[in-house]
Amino acid sequence: MQHLAALAKRHALTLHGRPCRLVPVADPDNTVLTRAIVATSLEEPHGGAVSRQLFDVKIGREHPLMQGDKVEVLDLDDSVLQTITISKESARLTELVIYVGVEL
Repeated sequence: MQHLAALAKRHALTLHGRPCRLVPVADPDNTVLTRAIVATSLEEPHGGAVSRQLFDVKIGREHPLMQGDKVEVLDLDDSVLQTITISKESARLTELVIYVGVEL
């Protein structure tokens, strides 16, 4: 069953994922290029006064993210379209992890 989950992850990231650069807060010079699925989050923002847009970032578990790490969504020319700062892990699936973050 594990191989089917890996196949599903690969297809999901290929079909729906966007190129992105992962920038760890602890070592910003050690970036990783990968693909992630970024979508508007269904979670409610914490603290009613906060009006920032939340995003779900779905990424393979081989790229663990910590609070404060950044995900830079890239276009075809490797220009940054959107920068999302990870705030927490939301769910852990077999091959994917879903993080919630805010756009800078």
